[in-house]
Amino acid sequence: IAESTSSPSTTSAIIAESTSSPSTTSAIIVESTSSPSTTSAIIAESTSSPSTTSAIIAESTSSPSTTSAIIAESTRSPSTTSAIIAESTSSPPTTSAIIAESTSSPSTTSAIIAESTSSPSTTSAIIVEHTSSPSTTSAIIADSTNSLSTTSAIISESTSSPSTTSAIIVESTSSPSTTSAIIAGSTSSSSTTTAIIAWSTSIPSTTSGIITESTSSPSTTNTTTAKITNSPSIVKTTTAMITNSPSIVKTTTARRSTPSTTKTTAVKSTTRTTAS
Repeated sequence: IAESTSSPSTTSAIIAESTSSPSTTSAIIVESTSSPSTTSAIIAESTSSPSTTSAIIAESTSSPSTTSAIIAESTRSPSTTSAIIAESTSSPPTTSAIIAESTSSPSTTSAIIAESTSSPSTTSAIIVEHTSSPSTTSAIIADSTNSLSTTSAIISESTSSPSTTSAIIVESTSSPSTTSAIIAGSTSSSSTTTAIIAWSTSIPSTTSGIITESTSSPSTTNTTTAKITNSPSIVKTTTAMITNSPSIVKTTTARRSTPSTTKTTAVKSTTRTTAS
């Protein structure tokens, strides 16, 4: 992915992602922004035979008010999954987030998202969700917003073996009112359950994120909607946990909705989803 925004600051992001046999994965991200402030982030992540993973991050930010978050995460053997994010923001208000995610043999899955927003109060939400087989899955998101105030939220969520699912939301707000929240939910093996929430708010009113979960399995369908709202000076944390049983397969969609004034935490069990 090559992604760039222009004037007054430019952002370019390049991801090279390759997988090789039997189970090596390397992902390299070079992301830099230029003028009036420069930010460069480079990640070199390589794995070598048959299942070792090393990750190195060099990241630097510069004036006047930049925020960067980088995560290097890798898992090993027998199928390896590595996800690396280089994310940097530059002045006056551009935000870019890049995710390089790759999995290697026997089954490979890669998902890459480049997303950036600009001017004058920016909010970005990025979701990467993937499932792999036979056992390990990891997903990492780094997101940050810049200008006036900066907020970054990072979630690392991975599940393995054959039917466990957990979803965690880290949501933080900062004054005067930029907020980003990102969830990566991934599951692996026979029955998969994924829950993904992306919601963001911007000045002066708030936008809430909605989770719509439908459960399908012989003859049951449950849908639950959770609304989260934000006010400029409140810091909140919401946790959603989902329990899955091998016979249930769930699909989840995430979308943004109109402003709301309530905050709800949804808890999903194997048979029923409720919202309080």
